[in-house]
Amino acid sequence: MSYVIDATKRSDRATLWTRAWGALDLVAVVLLMMASVVNGRFPLWDDVADALTTFQWYGSSLPLVVSCIHTAIVLSLLATGYLLVCNRPAGRYLAIAQAPFRIALVIPSVPLLGYLGSTTGSVQIMVAALVLTELGKLWTLRKERWHRSGTPEWAGASQAQTPILPVKELDERRKDHTDS
Repeated sequence: MSYVIDATKRSDRATLWTRAWGALDLVAVVLLMMASVVNGRFPLWDDVADALTTFQWYGSSLPLVVSCIHTAIVLSLLATGYLLVCNRPAGRYLAIAQAPFRIALVIPSVPLLGYLGSTTGSVQIMVAALVLTELGKLWTLRKERWHRSGTPEWAGASQAQTPILPVKELDERRKDHTDS
């Protein structure tokens, strides 16, 4: 016999994951800024300036483009972190949009994951961990969590009062409701 899962417990877990990912994004930005300052550099600005110098010397615009995309992603991490900590839907959409760029530019969602490659000596392990954590993040941030009853969590204001019923009894109630 299968049962309907209590909506409030799933919703609380989703909120916890969402806020945790937001906090990790904010920690990543802080660590990046601290690393730049410790190295005597102005965060983000010096990266773009160095890419512009490289462009002027060698004529290749690729470093400049990558540096500008990296700067945009880091700045959007501030927005994503804030929105996810506040549990706003826009944060989920922004995090989903960032995922391919984070993988391509090796900006992990778990900030200390970047050090995994240097401690293990294996780039493959670091890249695999990066991809797995990004997929895990996308899985936990998915928009709708559907119940066995076919109702999304966000539908209806009285979910906290929804009793856990056997699916058979729930189907009978639904059938009675649609017949009337």
